[in-house]
Amino acid sequence: MKKIFAFLLLGVFMLSFASAAAWGNISLGDDAEVTLNSPEGGAFGFGDIIFNISIDSVNVTPMNLTLFTNETGIWEARNTTTDVFGEENFTDNSVRIQDDDFNYNVTAIKSGFVTFIGGTRDAETPPAAGSIQLRVTITQGGDIIAQKSAAAPTDSLGNVTFTSSDYTSIISPGLFNIRVENIGGTDSMSKGSSASFSGELFSISSQQVNTLGGFGGGTKSITYEGLHDNLIQRRLNNSILWNAEACGSDGECGFATQNRTYLAKYLERNRTHNNESFQTEEKSFNVNIEGATLVTLFYNGTEYTTTKSGTNFNRTLQIPIGSIGNNSIYWRVDGVIDTLISYQNVSETVFTLCNATYNTLFLNVSFKDESDSSALNASIPTSTFVYYLGDGTVSKTYNFINTSDNYAYEFCATPNRTLKVDSFFQYKQGTAYPQRVADPGAIEYTNVTTNTTLFLLGVADGLFVTFQTINSAQQIISGVLMTAIRSIAGEDQTVGVGTTGDSGSVTLWLNPDFIHDFLFTKSGFTDQSLSFAPTQTSYTITMGEGAGTVNSTIKGIDYSVTPINDFLENDTTYSFGFILTSNFWDVSEYGFNLRLSNGTIITGDTSTVSGTQLTTSYDVNNQTLIFLDAFWLINGEYTNITRTWSVQNTEYLGWSIKTFFADLTIYLDSGLFGLDNFGRLLIAFIIIFISVGIMGQKFGITSSLGITSLLFGVVLFFDVVTGILPDIRGVANLPTFIAGLVLTLAILNEVQSR
Repeated sequence: MKKIFAFLLLGVFMLSFASAAAWGNISLGDDAEVTLNSPEGGAFGFGDIIFNISIDSVNVTPMNLTLFTNETGIWEARNTTTDVFGEENFTDNSVRIQDDDFNYNVTAIKSGFVTFIGGTRDAETPPAAGSIQLRVTITQGGDIIAQKSAAAPTDSLGNVTFTSSDYTSIISPGLFNIRVENIGGTDSMSKGSSASFSGELFSISSQQVNTLGGFGGGTKSITYEGLHDNLIQRRLNNSILWNAEACGSDGECGFATQNRTYLAKYLERNRTHNNESFQTEEKSFNVNIEGATLVTLFYNGTEYTTTKSGTNFNRTLQIPIGSIGNNSIYWRVDGVIDTLISYQNVSETVFTLCNATYNTLFLNVSFKDESDSSALNASIPTSTFVYYLGDGTVSKTYNFINTSDNYAYEFCATPNRTLKVDSFFQYKQGTAYPQRVADPGAIEYTNVTTNTTLFLLGVADGLFVTFQTINSAQQIISGVLMTAIRSIAGEDQTVGVGTTGDSGSVTLWLNPDFIHDFLFTKSGFTDQSLSFAPTQTSYTITMGEGAGTVNSTIKGIDYSVTPINDFLENDTTYSFGFILTSNFWDVSEYGFNLRLSNGTIITGDTSTVSGTQLTTSYDVNNQTLIFLDAFWLINGEYTNITRTWSVQNTEYLGWSIKTFFADLTIYLDSGLFGLDNFGRLLIAFIIIFISVGIMGQKFGITSSLGITSLLFGVVLFFDVVTGILPDIRGVANLPTFIAGLVLTLAILNEVQSR
């Protein structure tokens, strides 16, 4: 019996032990439970994933919460919040409630309601007892929900303790305010001073709303940056399990009763870009994202398109000049989701006259006298340096002016890399050495210093020579680059550079005593190379069309002009038109105007879009000639054509042989004089008989071949030319056919008789 009783007692003990589980389901008698709120099943891409979890408890104070997932294939903790549920310490809220001498550090504990305000007051000399008396007011939404003062002036602590009876209502979830005031005490300097700070209360579970004895639960969110580690290799749209473990103040922990899932829509496997860069440098940015269709790069806030290759998305940038510092980099996926941000630090790219800050020498410019190669000092009235590290689409410009004469100018740069510099110099020495220009184009420079010598020519040794460039049609050509080269001390040196302007001319200061090599270049023309001593003040250079290139502005041009007839009738309105297309040139503009014989211009139409039909209407009145002057513009060069029409006066068009016979045919067809087809044939026979007889008698035509030839001609005139002879039995031009057959027989007979 004792054994049975002991066994039952043990069973009751174990049963009671089992029913005292801390974490589980409150409705089943457990002390606390975890509820997973979100996410559930939704597809998440990049960015923070917020997991929302609620905890309800009766006798347990929740202390922390840990997120678990199987994201990497292993069920393990991902992130932990150490915030105490329902409690938050404001230990960092240091507020001044005295003047310059003392600070009072306020500690507020939030636990369902505020239970304690107090702390320590720091001072070089501790204040005397009774120097401070605190009053604490707690408000929410402008309403006072609790207010309490210290019982009497106290020492430096001045604590105030609240109980539930001090509250008119419970603090609702959200922000609330605590105001601390010194309302009494012997410290007159701090009396009346106050300070405030705010706190935030988490959502309180329904089971705790009505009990002010202590807060045991609430709703908490954990932010976790999931699926961003480059080492994570997970399939897209893979269902990922998650749960949360909560632990209480008693050390007991527990999970929600059932796992939940969410989906990973995109996967960033890796990204590639340099962490350091420089202005104007060319850099590539690559990201590998599975599941993405369209990806754009955001660099320092500016969006750029990318090129897709499989799951790789790439963009090459010329680093902008306004991007010095740490620039953000992220990708936008399918226009809706942004990846995590990484950074690239951009440093300055500089080309400048050397100084204490920039002292890595890249370019040294010095000067010599062209006549004797002696060193000279010179000024630089103006110079421009366009420099860049990349392809030149993004560049920086340095303008340098120095009006004093110096023997050399040293230019330094950073970074210590190959820097492309397109420079332009104007240099001279007062009035003794006239100004020259150096324009060497884009040259690569490094910290291996490039030494450049520029040559000047004395005022007594040279003359100004003007070169004008034209084409084979005697039209001036602008934009021709001219280079003058002279051998000095056995080496070819550039002594003059220039570009022809709108007049087609460029002027250089040259030595007439030496032969120079002159090179003229322009796209679309063959390079013109000449060698001579420039003894004249002006030269004309004819540029030819380039081999393999076409400078003709007619090539590929197709146009039409309306109206298409050559003659116009007076007092008639016509639609004059011009249309042009080009399959070779880019046409900047084309159009036309009408011009009268007295020089008056009638405005036509213009367009910048190739293939646009241009029209204008005009009544030609009694003009005799109308001109259409058309033009098109290609690369700054105009091409012109003219179309001409004669205007006929309709009053004079009715007097002609053709009109006479046309009118006669109309009269005869109308039955004038009562003639029918037989009558018309009879009259025609009589006319033919008489005309042939008269011609034969007058001119002595008596041979059968002559008479039949004359007969055929007359019949052809009446039958085909004038159309007077009617069709015979429905056969058109039968008389002409018979006369032609007779003529053929006569010709054969004449041939045989000989």
